[in-house]
Amino acid sequence: MDPATSLATDFVLQGISSDLSSTIEGFSRDDADRYAAASHARAVHAWEQGRFARSVVPVKDQSRLTVLTRDGVPRHRHRSWPV
Repeated sequence: MDPATSLATDFVLQGISSDLSSTIEGFSRDDADRYAAASHARAVHAWEQGRFARSVVPVKDQSRLTVLTRDGVPRHRHRSWPV
C-alpha cells in the first residue's frame, strides 16, 4: 500500500480501523472475537437454511469455467459458537 495514496484517499487498513473503532467505543479484543464468532455462526445457520440460495452466484472465468462456487467465509460452525 502506497502511503501517499492512503493519505490522499483517507484510506485506513481494516485492521487499523477495527482497532481504532474498538478503542473509541471501548470494545475489548474478546468482545470483538465473540461478535465475530457469533456473526459467522449466524451466517452458517442462514446458509444451512438456504437463505442465500437466490442471491449468491458462482464466479466464472473468461472461458465460463466456474472458479468459485461460494466464498470461504463464513467458516464452518464450531460447537462453541452461539447461533
